Amino acid sequence: MFEQDHGDSSRELVGGLDALARPGTFQLGRNLRLSALADVRLQWSGPRPGRRPDACLSFNCSMEPMKTILRNILAIIAGLVAGGVVNMALIVLGPHVIPPPPGVDPTDVQSLSASIHLLGPQHFVFPFLAHALGTLAGAIVCFRIAATYRASLAYAIGAAFLAGGISAAWMIPAPIWFIVLDLVGAYIPMAWIGILLIRRTKGRTNPIATAETGQQLAG
Repeated sequence: MFEQDHGDSSRELVGGLDALARPGTFQLGRNLRLSALADVRLQWSGPRPGRRPDACLSFNCSMEPMKTILRNILAIIAGLVAGGVVNMALIVLGPHVIPPPPGVDPTDVQSLSASIHLLGPQHFVFPFLAHALGTLAGAIVCFRIAATYRASLAYAIGAAFLAGGISAAWMIPAPIWFIVLDLVGAYIPMAWIGILLIRRTKGRTNPIATAETGQQLAG
């Protein structure tokens, strides 16, 4: 009802001023008509009760959901790639820091499966770090890039690496204590730590964000 009355009154105003702008009338009438038309257009372009502003009907606004989806997909891909790079780098570095027993190739699944009984607890340090820090890096990258649902997508990165850890535990018969430690502590908790680190880092530069983060953690 409000919109109909608003539209009728605007048309009456424009029609009345249009009569003033006909040939033979004063130039002032034409100027008034143009000014009124501009005012009416500004009023119509503003937000109305129960409706989105007309500006949101533009092409750029209609592309915003697609941009958000593409950015979230990019965040997931970037998180998986970053986490995989960190994971592989530590796996390759590990044998150079803690040499494996003679005859054991840590890059060969069959060699590890056949020689797993020769490995001591120190040989599992870098595999755990690779899984944990790879997940941490992937969650941080995903959280920083994502446009929406940042925490959920970061946890999705942790779940993806957890699936990889379960697959590795199935293929390589590691000790039970390492499998439990790896699956429980190297994936979802590291994704949570990555989210917490980003939020705390942002909070240091934004006191309002710090207060909001504290309320969320307390809740």
